[in-house]
Amino acid sequence: MWYLKLKDIYCRPSNNNKIKIYNSLPLAIEFPAHFIDEIDLKLNSHDEIFGLKHKSNNSIIFIKKTSDITSGQKGAFKYKDEYYLRNKLEVSSGQVLLLEDDPNDDPVFITDKTDMKTLGKVIGILNIIDK
Repeated sequence: MWYLKLKDIYCRPSNNNKIKIYNSLPLAIEFPAHFIDEIDLKLNSHDEIFGLKHKSNNSIIFIKKTSDITSGQKGAFKYKDEYYLRNKLEVSSGQVLLLEDDPNDDPVFITDKTDMKTLGKVIGILNIIDK
């Protein structure tokens, strides 16, 4: 039996709770019926959680739907019809930077938070190792 810890949410295999997995963030938010897979987990939580399959490595990123993300946390965001999975950094009142893990990628500078919607918080990553 395996165990997976998703930031204070403990899981173990079971048929009681299925987390839907998606190919992209827009699909997960706008077309939730278009999931590509499901993972059976028993969660000690009633939070709404979904997974995103990472395109470049063999992992699944788990996101808890919430609008409560503090500066320094990684989350899912929508800004001007674009979707982002980035670190949030509040630089001043009403101004936010969305930073990619790769420092070579340009940050998204948001001057008016009314144009930004917080969709969820990254709570864990499951790395899948091929044999």
